[in-house]
Amino acid sequence: NLFELKLRGTVQADGRFFLDDDAVPAHDTFLFRRIRPSLEGSLGSLVAFRLTPEFAGDSATIVDAYLDVRFDPAYTLRVGKVKGPIGLERLQSASAIGFIERGFPTELAPNRDLGVQLQGDLAKATVNYTLGVYNGAPDGRDSPTTNPDNKFEFAGRVFFEPFKNDANAWSGLGFGIAASSGDKEGVGNSFLPR
Repeated sequence: NLFELKLRGTVQADGRFFLDDDAVPAHDTFLFRRIRPSLEGSLGSLVAFRLTPEFAGDSATIVDAYLDVRFDPAYTLRVGKVKGPIGLERLQSASAIGFIERGFPTELAPNRDLGVQLQGDLAKATVNYTLGVYNGAPDGRDSPTTNPDNKFEFAGRVFFEPFKNDANAWSGLGFGIAASSGDKEGVGNSFLPR
């Protein structure tokens, strides 16, 4: 398939009910945690894209909005609003996590950021890497739509799965390291993590 268009979606809802809360009443409620239709596709073998809005919560936002230029499986250039390379927990899709809420380690790294990254798979897909330049998002948050401090952040990750192509119990074992460098000065309290 040279040209491909996919429409997908994730809807996750939650119900919260408190028993015997007469002393300090809490509100019993239903709520949507995620309402994410996703439009993704490819325009030939070189260009791919993804657009995912989020309709849960108080206002609509854009979760993912990026364009891929796939030169080779080892070298893909991704531009737009993306998941950064720091925080392995964030790289797993919300539709594939065991619980509806993510764990606390996801608050130790940015959620999504605006930037440019080079990524790919090497050595028969046993090594995966990502290197990027981003506006810089606070931990646990998305990037603001602009770069408020006029400084960029650099981040990268290398992940190695030595037994990935073997059919044995070790095939899911992986080792990785990630790092980022940036200085966020004077962005104000509204950009601090939760």
